[in-house]
Amino acid sequence: MLLAILNSELINWYFLNFLSESLHFPPNSAKELPIPKITATKQCPFIRLVERILSAKDADPDADTSEQEAEITGWCIISTD
Repeated sequence: MLLAILNSELINWYFLNFLSESLHFPPNSAKELPIPKITATKQCPFIRLVERILSAKDADPDADTSEQEAEITGWCIISTD
């Protein structure tokens, strides 16, 4: 789940707007990301979706996975409410 969140557009936006003035990512900045702790059961949908994205990209590096990526972003927003 953590990789799904870290690779989401939402976290990229948050990082660029609140944590950094450049694309450098100091390790301590990760501690400031608003990532909630969730149970393994709640992580399963993230894991399945990321596996689908990775599988699609393995089969075709140019595969359009924007719909799945947007779904992850939506889940990230819901998870932080």
